[in-house]
Amino acid sequence: MFKDVQERVFNRGKPADLAAVPSVEDGALGRLTCICADVESGECWGPPYGVYGETQLPERFEAAPPLVLVDAPSQAALWSACERAVGGFDI
Repeated sequence: MFKDVQERVFNRGKPADLAAVPSVEDGALGRLTCICADVESGECWGPPYGVYGETQLPERFEAAPPLVLVDAPSQAALWSACERAVGGFDI
């Protein structure tokens, strides 16, 4: 399902299929749920996976920690690239 949506929305050189893109109102439903509903700190709420182009109530989902740039060599390389871009500094 995601590949189908990805091809319709991110097709180079062609306009996006707006039926596959959530509206602003639909995009706000997850945040409104967190504001108005009884949710715990740290919970993530958003549209049901694989549902695009139709309004659906948000569902709770598990957010996994990042899998990239978490090891020491990657962090050092990223810091070095940032310092090359903006200049060195200490924190």
